[in-house]
Amino acid sequence: MKKIALVLSCCALGMSATAASAAGYYVSGNVGFALPNTLTNTYNDSVEFWQADMDFDSGWALTGAFGYDFDGFRTEFELGYQQSNSKETTWSSHWNNNIVTWGSTSLLDYDLTATTYLVNGYYDFKNNSGFTPFLGAGMGMATVELNSFSLGAFYLGGDVDDTVFAYQFIAGVSYAFNKNFAMDLTYRYVGATDPTYDNGDGFNTKIDSEFGSNNFLLGGRFNF
Repeated sequence: MKKIALVLSCCALGMSATAASAAGYYVSGNVGFALPNTLTNTYNDSVEFWQADMDFDSGWALTGAFGYDFDGFRTEFELGYQQSNSKETTWSSHWNNNIVTWGSTSLLDYDLTATTYLVNGYYDFKNNSGFTPFLGAGMGMATVELNSFSLGAFYLGGDVDDTVFAYQFIAGVSYAFNKNFAMDLTYRYVGATDPTYDNGDGFNTKIDSEFGSNNFLLGGRFNF
């Protein structure tokens, strides 16, 4: 009886080990929630330093990637897109060491989108189960855009965008159904150097912005 139990245990371990994804090329896709940080926009006119803090509702995000699995380390090129709608905007000004908050409104409606082009690297913590934790990081470029400004039924226009250096930090766990297919559950912090926009006031005034987002994604990965 003990021999049978030992044989079954060895078989189970063997099946778990073979469930790990195989080395080689792969494609992946993920979809989930995007939770942008407050977007702080600042600019100076001839008198004051102005600031607009933009809060957003949770939005959606998706990614697609093509990469190579070195059996423990993975590298890939990833294309990502996310979109969130405005929640509330607060204006304030700074003059002579005084801060004046002018007010906030949820009536101003606009979208925040980010398109990312990143090269990622992952380290897989291999083990004898079908579950594999992993950590990763990526860098590349992102086009961050504020668009579709409207106040009630009135479209205000004013779409602005900038393409800047971007990065992300990744943590997650995958489950391998077999050598060729695994599902990934990941957390990603996506950030970018400050996008800069034209204020549109005719004086070439620039608006400096800050972008960061906490994204939670679920997806699949297919190894060739």
